[in-house]
Amino acid sequence: MIRIAWITVTAAIIVIMEVVAYLKTTERTAYHLVADRQIPAFKVEKSWRILYKDFEA
Repeated sequence: MIRIAWITVTAAIIVIMEVVAYLKTTERTAYHLVADRQIPAFKVEKSWRILYKDFEA
């Protein structure tokens, strides 16, 4: 189990809202970071997923 700010991550994959909470930014900024490939992510149906190991690097 990994602790990110006040969110406990039990999986190796996190979602945009967990990125928002960790970076203390807006949802829009998080999507821009993903679009600019500053945060590597992949899409599952309509939502973006981020591998935690890629996010913390």
